[in-house]
Amino acid sequence: MVFIHCASTYKNKSNIEEVIYDAITRGRLENISIINTDIIYKTKQETKKNKLSKTQLKELLSVIKTIDLNNINNLKPPTNNRLFDGAMHTTISIKKNGIMYTSITFDDSNPPKELNLLCKLIKSFVKDDE
Repeated sequence: MVFIHCASTYKNKSNIEEVIYDAITRGRLENISIINTDIIYKTKQETKKNKLSKTQLKELLSVIKTIDLNNINNLKPPTNNRLFDGAMHTTISIKKNGIMYTSITFDDSNPPKELNLLCKLIKSFVKDDE
């Protein structure tokens, strides 16, 4: 399970309160939480904590701004490998102005094109820390 949580005191006009990237499959889970500038990465084996730079936070908010949140639950996943444990079941939820917008489930390795950049960016925050 990958879980990303982003709540920011960073003054922004986007009013993004949190971002959740959640992925799970049999035997595997990951959690990535971004709260303000803290990044917490958890697996069954370990927990790591680091800081998100102002540049990274700005980039995250910029990418989220390009997503039509009202349509996020109608995006079509390009593949269905998660249906036979060929990929992790993944969703992205974005809370803005007190409203939670959640995507349909998709393969972690192949998100809908509208969410691809966001998924890659979120994963890069963890890879940069490794």
